[in-house]
Amino acid sequence: MTNKHFVSKIFLIFSLLLLSLEGLAWGPETHRYICHNITHYFFGDLAVKCLKNFSIEDQKDICEKVAKLNESLSHRCLKKDSLVDVANIPLLLFNDTWNHYYYGKCPIKSPALSKIFCDMNDNPAEEVGNFWLSLAKEEKDVCKRSYYLCLASFYLSHEYMPGYHTKYTNREDVKRIEEIIDLKVKSKKPWYQSFLIEFRKGNRVHTERYWFGDRYLSDMIRDLIEKFENFGIKPEITRVMTTVTITTVTSTTLSSTTTSELEIENISAITDKKPEPSGILNWWVVFGCILFMFVIIVLIFEYFYKFRKSEEEKIEEVLEAEEISPEKVIEKEKKESKDEKAKKEKKARKKRKSEKKGVSKKETKVRKTMDESDKDIKSIKKRIMNLEKKISELEKDLDKLES
Repeated sequence: MTNKHFVSKIFLIFSLLLLSLEGLAWGPETHRYICHNITHYFFGDLAVKCLKNFSIEDQKDICEKVAKLNESLSHRCLKKDSLVDVANIPLLLFNDTWNHYYYGKCPIKSPALSKIFCDMNDNPAEEVGNFWLSLAKEEKDVCKRSYYLCLASFYLSHEYMPGYHTKYTNREDVKRIEEIIDLKVKSKKPWYQSFLIEFRKGNRVHTERYWFGDRYLSDMIRDLIEKFENFGIKPEITRVMTTVTITTVTSTTLSSTTTSELEIENISAITDKKPEPSGILNWWVVFGCILFMFVIIVLIFEYFYKFRKSEEEKIEEVLEAEEISPEKVIEKEKKESKDEKAKKEKKARKKRKSEKKGVSKKETKVRKTMDESDKDIKSIKKRIMNLEKKISELEKDLDKLES
């Protein structure tokens, strides 16, 4: 697994955990986008030509192949004479509406609710998708392999669709979401949007929010490609001569136009490795990087040298203008430092004096309050003495009255 695939898979797993599962169902336009991207990865421009030249004969061949899986699908398929889009054959040709479900994942994040709405464990979408993958692995014709991979991607992509992870989904919600996502994919612009989907089982109703975007869709395609490679599907380089008018060039004749039957030839072995750049190109890249770094270092040194030189020139100009020797400059700096020290000492003395003054003021206030309190005590004592005298006089008067 390459680092790029590993990073994309991490992002995919992280995206699936957001609010539960990210990504919902999609429609014909999105399935077409998935099919074209996957087949182009494995077979390049040849896959594009194969999909464009899909014929009634190719369609009948698919109808015969699906009989191994389900005879009723094959009969239904053979009845249709009109040509349909390869990417949407399961819906348009098979009318297969029950093998899309992928019950291996529950779209509801609540453990209690997941037990209610996710009561099945089989994965028909995975089984049918693997059936078409096995046909693509055994087939030698590149066009047929492209068609089978499209069918496999149609079913296996439902692993990333919460709308098909349980049979209790509100189909109207899923249909509306499919239409919106199709429009987003068709616009070919970056997008990110949330959707609500309703789950209903008897009287129990639950609504869940899911998120989807172009980044998730591209990472899902990478993940599907990796699964196909692990299954045994490998990219290959091919050459094609088609029934359409093409131009051929040889070493002995000028270019001419010819028409021939469909013929596919493998011109290189299937390989896991991508073509590496030549050694000469690598050396030129390394040399260019070294040269670039050297130029940057030289420019940095030149800048600092000029900056330092300009500073020295400024100092010399100042010294010449004032006609002062370097020794005098040093003496001036010493004097300035002494003056600064003296100023600091003066400030410290002022602070001390102010602090002392503050203390003395507090002492005088305390003394004043003490004196005032002494005076009050003396006046109170006098009043008490006067009261005692009056009391004694009153006692004398009482004695006289009694006598």
